[in-house]
Amino acid sequence: MSQADPVTSALADLEASLARDAADPADLLTDLDARLRAVSAALGPKRKAKAIAAADARMVAAREALRTKGIGALNEAREAVIEYRKAHGLPPPAKPRKRFGLAAALEDIPPPPSVCRKLEWEVGRPPMVIGPPGAGKTYAIQAAALDLIRGRPLWACPDFRVPGPCHVLHVDLDQGVPKTLRRYQRLLRGLGVTAKDLATALAQLAGEHSRAGELGRLEVDSGEGLVLTSLQPEEVARWFAAWVEALRGFDVVFVDSLRRLAPFLDENDSRFSIVPDTMRAISERARCVIVLLHHASNKARGGAPGQPKVTAGTRGTSAIDGAAGTQLMVEEDGDARRVTMIRAGEAAKVPPFYFAFNDVEHEGGLRGLRIVYQTSEEARAPEKAEKAAKIRRIADRVWIHVREVNVKKGIGVPGRRAICNDVDGRDASIYAAIQLLVDDGLLRETEEKQGGKKVQRIWAVDPRKEGGE
Repeated sequence: MSQADPVTSALADLEASLARDAADPADLLTDLDARLRAVSAALGPKRKAKAIAAADARMVAAREALRTKGIGALNEAREAVIEYRKAHGLPPPAKPRKRFGLAAALEDIPPPPSVCRKLEWEVGRPPMVIGPPGAGKTYAIQAAALDLIRGRPLWACPDFRVPGPCHVLHVDLDQGVPKTLRRYQRLLRGLGVTAKDLATALAQLAGEHSRAGELGRLEVDSGEGLVLTSLQPEEVARWFAAWVEALRGFDVVFVDSLRRLAPFLDENDSRFSIVPDTMRAISERARCVIVLLHHASNKARGGAPGQPKVTAGTRGTSAIDGAAGTQLMVEEDGDARRVTMIRAGEAAKVPPFYFAFNDVEHEGGLRGLRIVYQTSEEARAPEKAEKAAKIRRIADRVWIHVREVNVKKGIGVPGRRAICNDVDGRDASIYAAIQLLVDDGLLRETEEKQGGKKVQRIWAVDPRKEGGE
């Protein structure tokens, strides 16, 4: 096309002018008018092809629209340029690359929007809550959702503060909406919400520290149209747009679960990384925090003696970990659930903590559930108390045995090993009981010579007789 060069040059000038949205409107319109005239002049004689003629006419119409509508016609002018390029077979304009120098790194860089800074639940890489089936991860995020709409710290932990009442979306692709709603009902009862009418329930949920009108919004979505069905570019684009639209007006979304977002892909397939990668782009476009629920791998590694096994990590390709933000691992540990931050972002890792699942009973047989944060010390307190009580019971048997030997035989028991042989129980527990009695002054250890050798003797001390044997 003989006129391709002057047309391309004129279009490049026009696109540069269109990019100046922030310029003074009067100057911008004058500039645009001049550029459009240049394009019109570069068009040359009217061409016969209908598409070319229509594109040429639209360029002229865009010029008139800018004159009459002003700034409101900018999009119309942009679309006219796109149509003209397509009709004339011209390549699309090259997009300028975004590059930042060292000066940009020295400036104040604001943190991304966040609903919990401590856990780094923020816009960008999607944080994950991971755990094996039945560990309680879904209950945990549902409890977090109710805390977020009230603007309360997550799971009543003072460190997990939120910026205020948030609008929360729960996309359920896993267990079905009815079951999810029943779980929310049980958690609401755990918070003292037993009313059937919405107004009273909202007042109960807000409590005495806030008004019902200050609550955020909570919605449960069945996920229709939010599942990726193929890797065709058109389908990926549709999926991206559907998610951006679904998140409009929300601060945070919980997605249950990651695997269900692309059921046609195997989690071990490296191509599965397109899912968390695209969720990051969706989060940034919608300015909404996306928290993904994911299953743990079946493999487990042993912890320290007496400690629970720790799940190896996320299930599937390692690219999932690479695309994730912070990761919380939820695991059963007796009656509680142990939570470990196995992946942290820029902030320091949160120390391991626990979820206590506490049943709440109401009149009429209504059962509620309250999920509360506990430190390791708080979670282990009942276990430690039970262990101490067990050692105390063994200590009572040890003292009685030693006392009987002292009285009947008139001698001390020949050492701690002899006590372990005569008293039922694990050696470690019996040794702990002996040490407890020694520390309490209820057993006294002595040494005496017998056949040229030193022999240890243990005596029971009667607490009613100071220093008596």
